[in-house]
Amino acid sequence: MTAEFDDLARSANRRTYVYLGVLVATSLPLFAAAVYGSVVQFFAVGALWAGVLYAPLVTVRERKTLTTAQSQAEIVADFTGPDLPVMALQRSRADSVEPSENGAVCSVARFGRETTFSYEGHERDGDIVVEVSVGGDRESRTAVTVEATDGGHTNCVLTGRRRLSVAALLASFVQGSLEERALARMGYETVETERTYGVGRRRDAERVEAE
Repeated sequence: MTAEFDDLARSANRRTYVYLGVLVATSLPLFAAAVYGSVVQFFAVGALWAGVLYAPLVTVRERKTLTTAQSQAEIVADFTGPDLPVMALQRSRADSVEPSENGAVCSVARFGRETTFSYEGHERDGDIVVEVSVGGDRESRTAVTVEATDGGHTNCVLTGRRRLSVAALLASFVQGSLEERALARMGYETVETERTYGVGRRRDAERVEAE
């Protein structure tokens, strides 16, 4: 975690803890009802609750436009190296960051549980393709198109899909503008963000993975 992003990381952690508290509080009535029932009901409710919250059921399609004073060569270097701008906030919260040839492998330990995520960027067909994996499973693939503007700045148009659990989706809402602030500190201002959400079956998610 770099000192430059310490304040954003602390804010993200605080918001996440509040989110977890609300999540636990809203689940208590379900478990209370199960406790007064049978043991089978208790475990059934717990399994259903965990499945709904943590299964990657939600597909998020996103188009984000960034603007920067960086040159095209600098943008390519940023998006194909360990300091990937769009992962700045997540990287700042990691307990360890191991740079790789085209990205990094990060580990986060929370509540006695360690999670590993990695990201890599590669030039492909004139664009940059960024892939993010969590626990060895790919979570997202994003295409980055670099477009020069008349004002001396360069736009980066990011289009991609992510498969998220309900818990991860809610956490992204809680973090709110922190990701944009982290991008700004990397020299990239957010111009516009468009998102659409869908709930798909497993075979739909597999089709997204294959694209």
